[in-house]
Amino acid sequence: MTQKARSYTDEVVYRLEKLSSDYKVEKIGEVNYPIGSYTLYRVAAGNREKMAVVLSGGVHGNEPAGVYTSLNFLEKEAHLFLDDFCFFLIHALIL
Repeated sequence: MTQKARSYTDEVVYRLEKLSSDYKVEKIGEVNYPIGSYTLYRVAAGNREKMAVVLSGGVHGNEPAGVYTSLNFLEKEAHLFLDDFCFFLIHALIL
């Protein structure tokens, strides 16, 4: 069985760029590894006067489920809750 290599640019950065049309997406830093550099992002969705909810994923870089789940939530569900909450997504990497 061949394992497909993940692409940070294709799987995360592309989706964050699409979110920037609806939410505030900011570059907050960079992580450098021998195999490449990766920009870290923060996404703010909603009114900052509302109760804040922090979403985080990618704490373990080889476990992408948290990153994918938080991005899916912002893409498909977050708008349903923006009257009551402000969401912040801060994630690490998927390598």
